[in-house]
Amino acid sequence: MSVQDLADEMRETFVVGNRVSVGGHFATLRFIGELEDQSGTWFGIEWDEKERGKHKGDYKGKSYFTCQDPSGSASFVREKHLKRGIGVLEAISIRYMPIGKIDDSPDVVNFFNMGGKEIQFYNRSKDGKCHVPKDQAWNLYQTDLDLSAYPVSFLEGGPAHLSSIFPRVTYVNISKTLIEDINVPLQILTGLHNLKSINISFNQFRVKTPDYKCLKQFPRVQKFHCDAVNLTFEEFVKLTDLFPNLITGSFALNRISTLSVPPKGSLEKLEKMALQQCELSDWAEVQKLAHLPNLQMINLLDNKIKRIDVPHEQSQIGFAYLRMLIVAGNKIENWKDFSRLAFLPKLSNLLLYENPLCDLNVQRFRDEIISRLPHLQLFNKTDILKEERKSASILYIKLYYDDWLKAGGLNTPENLDRDKIDKSFMELHPTYFDLFKKIGDGIVPTNNTNDKIKSQLLKVHIVSRKRNAKGEISDEKTLSQIKLLSSMTVGKIKLLISRLLKVAASHPMELSYRPHQHPDSEYSLESDLKTLSFYSVEDTDTIVVELPL
Repeated sequence: MSVQDLADEMRETFVVGNRVSVGGHFATLRFIGELEDQSGTWFGIEWDEKERGKHKGDYKGKSYFTCQDPSGSASFVREKHLKRGIGVLEAISIRYMPIGKIDDSPDVVNFFNMGGKEIQFYNRSKDGKCHVPKDQAWNLYQTDLDLSAYPVSFLEGGPAHLSSIFPRVTYVNISKTLIEDINVPLQILTGLHNLKSINISFNQFRVKTPDYKCLKQFPRVQKFHCDAVNLTFEEFVKLTDLFPNLITGSFALNRISTLSVPPKGSLEKLEKMALQQCELSDWAEVQKLAHLPNLQMINLLDNKIKRIDVPHEQSQIGFAYLRMLIVAGNKIENWKDFSRLAFLPKLSNLLLYENPLCDLNVQRFRDEIISRLPHLQLFNKTDILKEERKSASILYIKLYYDDWLKAGGLNTPENLDRDKIDKSFMELHPTYFDLFKKIGDGIVPTNNTNDKIKSQLLKVHIVSRKRNAKGEISDEKTLSQIKLLSSMTVGKIKLLISRLLKVAASHPMELSYRPHQHPDSEYSLESDLKTLSFYSVEDTDTIVVELPL
């Protein structure tokens, strides 16, 4: 069959699952047949653009097909409106067609449209000889081929034709196209011998099984993006077996709730794995990747994970080289889950904003994370300095000191025995024992004068400020220095301050405090029922009163 015959067949034959273009907009063919009270054959399509259609595959109350994407939309059209895709080389000629100016010099390759830019090449070899024909030379310099959103569907002329035309290409983007056969990207890979990175994201494949008999491995490929496709994770992993030196793999934006354990030998050199915006809800699925020997980064942004169940047993933890973890935008609400991350031996970079537990005072939340995860160096894109870690650890020890004593801990770092500490406390605070042993001496009481200390008088500075609707702070000023009992609750202190400010007791206000040792840090006094001693407020600290404008 000739290239022209192949193109004609691709454009004129329609079956369910075909990728089609309708008026320049891409869709997947989901139905071919008759509609009630309508003559002739209708073609039901699911649009790539979710908002484009007016229904989900139904007509007059009867469902004819279902959109694969629950949030997708559909339409019924006549065959005359359907178009199949074009070949790779035809798309390249449209994308990178010659434009404009002509220069008669034999040393100049004329201007070509390369990514929207006019580029002029000098047509000389290193010795100044061997000029290449002007209408071909541009492709010999091309390193990237970006055909994203072009109606590409097949490869004309076979893979060998590509290798002679584009000998230097290292990156191909064929995302958001009309490719429906997984073998087409693999044919392109076969023809581009120097390819290091390929992106096949946002495609819907009708043929998902590669013809492995006709394929070889591609050892040069190091990056593979396969986002928002209709493949399972197991099918994705099997594809990556063709890339033995893969370093970065992306399988994001896929509607998957489970993963599979990669077989031995698969993804052995993988360092970065992107699984953001999937539907993972159980850490046990993530744990299936724990044995990958070189994995250093996992992106789990915007999934549905509620718990982080890193195993306690050293032999089962895995993730031996995991340095960066992104769990922002999930549903984690328990300190115990974040504490489990302390078992990951190399974890140094963590992003976890937009989880329910993050609703705490920002500074207090940051301090607790720093104290609970001893290897962390970067948190939510901000460096953790040595002094910050020290101050956070001191406050953490003070904050949970009473719970430590109830769990069987001692009031001095000497003679501590880990086995005598209550297991539930150690699960919630896995780093507390080591922190207390290292810096606990002198931070907390060393005798039985707790009751006296709790009732002692504190001299604290009172500072007021106002915040407008935009969150901007203004008019911060020092009011006075007053004496307070450390056993006073936050609610009682608010009453006292309302008298000092001459405002109604019901007037809204928020309190926080600044430790005198670290005046740049601020911690919320968020519970009216807790005492100053609970928050470890000390003599000469500053209490900040914030009033709305």
